[in-house]
Amino acid sequence: MGEKMMYDTIFARSFSRYDQKKLGYGAFVGCLLIAFSFCIVFKPYLGPRPLQNTRLSVDDADAGVKMLRITAASDEIEMVGESETPVMKPVCYVEERTEYCEANGDVRVDGKSSTVFMAADSSSAGALNGSWQISPYARRGDEAALIRVTTWSIKSGAEEPQCGKSHSVPGIMFSLGGYAGNNFHDYTDIVLPLFLTSRQFDGQVKFLVTNNYPWWTDKFRHVLQKLSRYELIDIDKEVDVHCFPSVIVGLKRYPKELKIDPSKSPYSMKDFRQFLRSAYSLNRENAIQIRDDSNAGKERPRLLILSRKNTRAFTNTYAIAEMAGRLGYQVVVEEADSNVARIAEIVNSCDVMMGVHGAGLTNMVFLPENAVVIQVVPIGGFEWLAKTDFGEPSKDMNLRYLDYKIKTEESTLIEQYPGDHEVFSNPYGIQDRSWYEFKSIYLEKQNVKVDVNRVCVWLAGKKKYIFIRKRRMGEKITYDTLFARSFSRSDQKKLGYGAFLGCLLIALSFCLVFRPYSAPPSVGLSTSVPKRMNLVCKSEKRSDFCEIRGEDIRVDAKSSTVFISASSHESIPRLEENSSLLIGPYARKEDQTAMKSVRKWLVKPVVGSSNAIPLCNQSHNVPAILFSLGGYSGNNYHDFTDIIIPLFSTARVFDGQVKFLVTDSNPWWINKFRNLVQGLSKYEVIDIDNEENIHCFTSVVVGLKRAPRELSIDPSKSPYSMKDFRQFLRTAYSLNKVSAIQIDDNNDVKTRPRLLIVARNRTRLFGNTDEIVRTARDLGFEVVVDEADGSIQKFAEIVNSCDVMMGVHGAGLTNMVFLPENAVLIQIIPIGGVEWPARAAFGEPSMDMNIRYLDYKIKTEESSLIEEYPAGHEVLTNPMSISKQGWLTFKAVYLDKQNVNLDVNRFKITLLRALELLHK
Repeated sequence: MGEKMMYDTIFARSFSRYDQKKLGYGAFVGCLLIAFSFCIVFKPYLGPRPLQNTRLSVDDADAGVKMLRITAASDEIEMVGESETPVMKPVCYVEERTEYCEANGDVRVDGKSSTVFMAADSSSAGALNGSWQISPYARRGDEAALIRVTTWSIKSGAEEPQCGKSHSVPGIMFSLGGYAGNNFHDYTDIVLPLFLTSRQFDGQVKFLVTNNYPWWTDKFRHVLQKLSRYELIDIDKEVDVHCFPSVIVGLKRYPKELKIDPSKSPYSMKDFRQFLRSAYSLNRENAIQIRDDSNAGKERPRLLILSRKNTRAFTNTYAIAEMAGRLGYQVVVEEADSNVARIAEIVNSCDVMMGVHGAGLTNMVFLPENAVVIQVVPIGGFEWLAKTDFGEPSKDMNLRYLDYKIKTEESTLIEQYPGDHEVFSNPYGIQDRSWYEFKSIYLEKQNVKVDVNRVCVWLAGKKKYIFIRKRRMGEKITYDTLFARSFSRSDQKKLGYGAFLGCLLIALSFCLVFRPYSAPPSVGLSTSVPKRMNLVCKSEKRSDFCEIRGEDIRVDAKSSTVFISASSHESIPRLEENSSLLIGPYARKEDQTAMKSVRKWLVKPVVGSSNAIPLCNQSHNVPAILFSLGGYSGNNYHDFTDIIIPLFSTARVFDGQVKFLVTDSNPWWINKFRNLVQGLSKYEVIDIDNEENIHCFTSVVVGLKRAPRELSIDPSKSPYSMKDFRQFLRTAYSLNKVSAIQIDDNNDVKTRPRLLIVARNRTRLFGNTDEIVRTARDLGFEVVVDEADGSIQKFAEIVNSCDVMMGVHGAGLTNMVFLPENAVLIQIIPIGGVEWPARAAFGEPSMDMNIRYLDYKIKTEESSLIEEYPAGHEVLTNPMSISKQGWLTFKAVYLDKQNVNLDVNRFKITLLRALELLHK
């Protein structure tokens, strides 16, 4: 007696308040589902009532237009009321980190003049002219960033140009200038603001990109395609004037980095992270919960150590990994590259992510809920920057944050400066003098060699913070499920019956709804005749190709036509009867310059009598592949990325039982790559352009399959990978070395790594090769200097015998395909803003080839261009302006005229890094 009972229901006495809330949500969702099912089932019987005509008639001449303009500087609010002359004006916002304008009505965007016109009707034209200027990049106040951003004018009341293309959905204009390409700024300045601005349209919006970089839009294509269902418009290159019902110029953003203010937005960082999980198909929502009991070994948390290749890199990564393994972690070491989908999957699979302060840590956006971010903070007074960039944002992402501040002894700067130098004693003094000096010392010259014992003690001390205890030691639990531990067996049985009846009801509802769609297909007389014809044509990002299987396929060189003879009962997908498809069988279809030298072929099905097509002169009992040696063939890089790798992807499935029909043939090309051609086909190549005969096959592929990225194969869309391709090369050229050398710490002369310096004979050549050779030999390399010539066999053997290959950006680096596994590629990047093509051409492909990649960006003093142009010339100070003058001008200056004289003392650090990568 006297016992106080607050709750009497079975749920209240069995569950905690938290469990009750979860059950309540579940019951609510279940009821909604049942109600939704009934609505669908009985919808035919619930017709709408007749509607009254309730449309309100508005006299446009008298109604006027109400518009609001907000000026941030004075907080002035201007309202144009009904009695005033209707003039279209944008609503513009000037905020701490961004500025943007919302224009509604007849909005016309002219890329040639970088102007957005707001058209006025005839009654108000000329009533009031207004003009606003805006830089559509969300980092207002940062002059260094905004120099790279095109300024756009927004004009109202002015004479507007005529529409060239009209759109029925809104547009959003933003810039890929600024700091685009830096992963941190990609998210905080572009991706996150773009989500805030465009998510409200649910995909029904078009993106107008100024200062566009195709590599950027390709890198973030999953995000862009999730936010917009339309092709992106590179507005700077558009000749037509684009017209929209509304346009937002610029992007919304919160003042702090990597944050959303839910009080000012319908979205939060939780919504943004859920959006990313959906865009990249990430399945893991929550980090592991470690049980502090005997089963702990079965639930090892995954620790991702983010490696870096240039600066602020861990110099003892493997020692850290070994220590973490002893603490119970399953360790993953990975470098964040431009393959966002790949790195997102890796990060999402981990429970703890650890890295030195830098842009790579931005990938914490992909971590599951309640995961842990460990930021290693270098010396130099980084604490405020580290906290602002990653510490504070992590809280809104429901991540737990730790930072490890290194000591002076753990920084490689101790090897470059005396112990009493102001670099150690007064970093803030250096910071006050110049950001560039601070950046050069602490961001670009500093690596980290953490004290493994100190980190081990530190991590062990943080164990309770990282691990969540789910069950106490010795706690006896009879049932593990929520229902079993809360209900008696009788109650469980009642709940089971109720759930069973509910499921039956839902299943019955769905059967009734989808019954019209589940009827068996109608059967006609033609189904008794086997379908022999199968025509599948695909238009992908970089290539077009058709796969044709049947009994009568005829290739006529005189008319450049592939005829498909089909009987009347056969189904020909993709093409209408007696229509045709034009294909340029070269795997670089977007490049108009390349495609000019590629012969176009018609794929033409002919239904009915075969007398309408040429008669067979020569029949073949194996399939054929038709491809072109036009385009950029002869350039070693394009030979592999446009022809050889796509040919491997297309032909390998036939295991040599296939014939090659070559159009735009070059006999010297076939001779140069004869080992590869003979490895893929057991038959003589047919120069189809010179054939008088009509060749007949039962299966033909017109064109080649290729992945969108350079020098790559997408294993998700192909049975092969770049690993398979490289094994094929080793077989074709009888290359024996599979793996690069692994250097022991007690290395001796017998295990000296071989370094290949790829020489060039016309441009972008090394001006001090001998000095580079001496430096490399002093570091312990065996050095080989050679030039890639016409003999693939000879050069493949040389490359395969080496452990490190270095060269200036150019086609010769394509020979990295012959390097052994785990070898190192060093790309020397000349001045001229060629970082992104260098990365796309060789940096990203190297990862799929299991090759470690380093790049060395030369300084102006290391370029021969300094001898041709005065110090202040725009060739040296503003390569972007040269690039805007056209590809031919850019190529003539930076690719055709430039040689390289390496600063061997500066370059020595890169060579030492290569040696470290070769260590066991």
